[in-house]
Amino acid sequence: MGDVSNVISGPAILYVRAEPTTGTITYPTLTGHTTDWSAFDQPGYTDKGIEFDYASTDKDIDVDELTSPVDVLITAEKLTITVALAETTLQNLFYSISGGTLKTANQLVIGGKVRPSRFILGIMGPAPTTLAVREILIYRAVPKGTVKMHYQRKDKLMYTAQFQALGISDKPDGENLCQIEDF
Repeated sequence: MGDVSNVISGPAILYVRAEPTTGTITYPTLTGHTTDWSAFDQPGYTDKGIEFDYASTDKDIDVDELTSPVDVLITAEKLTITVALAETTLQNLFYSISGGTLKTANQLVIGGKVRPSRFILGIMGPAPTTLAVREILIYRAVPKGTVKMHYQRKDKLMYTAQFQALGISDKPDGENLCQIEDF
């Protein structure tokens, strides 16, 4: 029989911090409290939630003697975070555009950048069981995808931000994209 306390719903909060270009990168210690993200920006309201999409590309290891694979290797991994940002600030547009540079709070310039901006992402939302919290720390991510601004009379303007996680070399294999913890 199922356990209704393991069915979760409700909004999550996105946290974003620019990855430092020099020095040591420090990541927050996850404790289940919003203070874990005190050094991060919170882009504000979202529309339709925050999507966490993980996919692996696998290679079957076949042998002549069997009709099914004897093993499987992961040859590639992709972790993508997608969110529609309802607060259409230039800061949020900067988070969404891989080739953008936020010069001031009132000026975003785009074009000619060789490497996309890099961010550290956090997500905090509900977890299974009563009053529980789930935190997700994505060690390194870059904006991906197409950003559209559709001004219209009948609906709000939003920025759809899509981030692709990048592996980091100072974590062991199997741990180098993100960390997920329930509290």
